[in-house]
Amino acid sequence: MESERKSRYELFLEDEARKAQPTKRCSKCGETKVLSEFHKMSSGKYGVHGRCKVCRCDFYRPWKNRIDRFWKMYRAKTKSAGGCIEWTGADNSKYPCVSWDGRSQRVARVVYQLSIGELLDGEVVTMTCHNYKCVRHTHLRKVSRGEFYGILNNRKPTGDRNRSRLHPETLARGDQHWARTQRAHFLEVKATLTEDDVRLIRDLYADGKWTYRALGQKFGVHKTTIGYVIRRETWAHVE
Repeated sequence: MESERKSRYELFLEDEARKAQPTKRCSKCGETKVLSEFHKMSSGKYGVHGRCKVCRCDFYRPWKNRIDRFWKMYRAKTKSAGGCIEWTGADNSKYPCVSWDGRSQRVARVVYQLSIGELLDGEVVTMTCHNYKCVRHTHLRKVSRGEFYGILNNRKPTGDRNRSRLHPETLARGDQHWARTQRAHFLEVKATLTEDDVRLIRDLYADGKWTYRALGQKFGVHKTTIGYVIRRETWAHVE
């Protein structure tokens, strides 16, 4: 009886010790931790959650590991196509996009920031391979917004919008100007009139013997163009 009482007493002491500092094994990481490392939950064993606080934070706060999550998605949603790596996930009808920083952004922009460096305001990422679905970091380069729209429109960048006001001497005027037609291949046509022709047109019209129609037939242009020249609506820089 004494041995049985002793064993029961030892079990009692062990049970009290366990209650004083109870422990539980985390179902996520597998580590045995005290109950204070778990969130309380009345329906759980010992009145706490099955996962520890650290594992629950990683589960409910994915933005802590958003870079790892992005690269995991990158590996799952890309495929090799020649020398390019094409995105097979969501897109905005043209460029691949992904949710980043609380808004939808182009995948190429996110890849550039994580692989190469930060982007300033007004800088755009474009592809050197001209493949809209390519997200390979070696095929990405940053350009200004004006250069980007110039690439889209298949033309040279316009540069400063106030260029004509700030630097008028850099503009091509008169017979140095090459006008683009409305054709799909953008055939370039040089100006018909020259500065000497403009001066002669104004002198002839000042004599009062020539009409717009007659001057247009002489110089091979429309009478409306002659009117613009005489009224200095065009070729205003020619004295």
